[in-house]
Amino acid sequence: MLIALSVGWWALVAVHLAGCLRSDKLRRVTKPLLMPALLGIYLVVCPRPEVAIVIALVFAFAGDSLLLRNGARRMVLGGAAFLVCHVAYVTAFVTSTDWAAVPGWVWPAAALYAAAGLAVHRAVRTGLGATRLPAVAYLVALAATGLTALLRCAGGAPWGTVTWAGTVFFLISDTILVVSQYRRPVARADFFVMTTYCLAQYLIVAGLAGGAG
Repeated sequence: MLIALSVGWWALVAVHLAGCLRSDKLRRVTKPLLMPALLGIYLVVCPRPEVAIVIALVFAFAGDSLLLRNGARRMVLGGAAFLVCHVAYVTAFVTSTDWAAVPGWVWPAAALYAAAGLAVHRAVRTGLGATRLPAVAYLVALAATGLTALLRCAGGAPWGTVTWAGTVFFLISDTILVVSQYRRPVARADFFVMTTYCLAQYLIVAGLAGGAG
């Protein structure tokens, strides 16, 4: 079931990515459809849907809609929506981790995630202006999502590697986005941001749904 539904979702993603390259109208029409469609797949496939995952995808949809157009206000509001998305993911990861099974050697990875967040902040801080504090809060949440997914994976969660890989793509996607927005424009930024973002969300949801099944 997951494979069959996934084919349809990735067909939608392909149309959206084509819009990123060739048609802004097509991009705007298809982008708000991505997360509701993925949420539908999750609800159909997962025998015991988690409220936190539903919340994450709903706020991701809100963030996608807000970021359809450029603008400082939309960027802040969209970032706030994705902040809630990440908090919801962290909640889901923390509550489904076998903490007793997490090996001690994994914990130093927290320093690596902190360093990654700091590096992104340093790269774009001169362009943040009044949005610096919200940006820091978002980067903390983004790093926490990756770290808790890694700890969950190390604790032996089913399909944990898939979910963790999704958080890695989320970090890549947001790095491209903030660098393009606040430091210097990246060629075909929409295409690369959305390619990695769709991989991120799909792998996170597929991993959670597969592990629950």
